[in-house]
Amino acid sequence: MGFMSAKWTVDCLTRTENSLGLSTFHVGAHCGKLDFLKNLVDVVTLPVAIEACKVKDHRGKRPWDHAKEKNEESVMDYLDEIGCGRLGDLFIKSQEKKKKKKG
Repeated sequence: MGFMSAKWTVDCLTRTENSLGLSTFHVGAHCGKLDFLKNLVDVVTLPVAIEACKVKDHRGKRPWDHAKEKNEESVMDYLDEIGCGRLGDLFIKSQEKKKKKKG
């Protein structure tokens, strides 16, 4: 896919809880020099968000490693903490890995 070759930056990751108490994540991202926000993925489930956190960033660190405990609740807290920060290309990398496995 063409848009995958461009460098995407994740601008925001917000968590919402539905009536059943299940959390979903909304990801906002932009590409290159374009200043408008594009919804890369509308709703991301927690396991996908955790998977994104397990991918190494450019410094070889994983957001997953910063979570106090290696469980969903702790990772969710961490994601809430960095919600307005940038997950950067981590999310994209996790999606690309999925596509490679399928293909």
